[in-house]
Amino acid sequence: MSVFQRPPERDQTCIKPDDMRQGGPASNSVGGGLGMGQPQHPYPALGQLAHVYEQQQQQQQQQQQQQQQQQQNKDLNKYASLKAVGECFK
Repeated sequence: MSVFQRPPERDQTCIKPDDMRQGGPASNSVGGGLGMGQPQHPYPALGQLAHVYEQQQQQQQQQQQQQQQQQQNKDLNKYASLKAVGECFK
């Protein structure tokens, strides 16, 4: 038996904590660990999502207000028409 033995082969399917920090040989990170300093996923930042959500909420509120105003206008027109017809028969 030799004093100098070759270290055992490393299992490439096993991810060790050091591999995860370094984007190791069997890295499962999205984007493949390419390009240091680049985001690993294509998702927008949370701040950008909040802005889009707030815009959608404002648009929905405006649409609801417009629908309410249209309904009130219809009701008012209906009332005015009925009142006008009723005065014709006095």
